[in-house]
Amino acid sequence: EDVNTFIFEEKVNCLEGYLYKRHPSKKKKWIKRYFRIQDNCFVETNDSNAAIINNTIESINNNNQENHRHSTILRKQGSNITKDINIIVLEDIYCIKILEPSDVGGRKYTFSIEMNNSNIIYISADSDADVILWVSALYHAINIHARESH
Repeated sequence: EDVNTFIFEEKVNCLEGYLYKRHPSKKKKWIKRYFRIQDNCFVETNDSNAAIINNTIESINNNNQENHRHSTILRKQGSNITKDINIIVLEDIYCIKILEPSDVGGRKYTFSIEMNNSNIIYISADSDADVILWVSALYHAINIHARESH
C-alpha cells in the first residue's frame, strides 16, 4: 500500500510513501524504496518499518555529530549484507530539480536531488502530482529547518 501523508505546520512535517530510486550504477534500473521526510532528515529504506526509521532519526538528532551527516545502516541477512536505511540531512541538499523524461532515459515523473558533495539522486513517482508534492515537501522541510537553525 502506498501511503502519502503531509502536514504543513511549523513544527510537524512528515511525508512518507513509496517512490522509485534510480540504481547508482545501472542507470536503467529503478528500485522501489520507501521514503520519509521527517525532522531534518530525508530517509530512504527497504520498507515502511516506522520503529527503525524513528529510532534512527532520533539517534541522529540526539548525537548531531558530523559523522552522521549521511548515514547508511547495513543489516546482515544470511550471508548477504543489505542496505537498510539511507539518511540524508536536509541541509546537505544543494538543489532539487523536476526533470523532463528526456533527462532520464524517458522515465516520467522524475526529480533529482543534488547534494553539497555533488552526488545526485534520481527519484521517480507515479504521477506529476506526487512529484510536486514531494518536491514541495522537501523545500518546506528545508525552510523550516533553516529557520530553526538560525
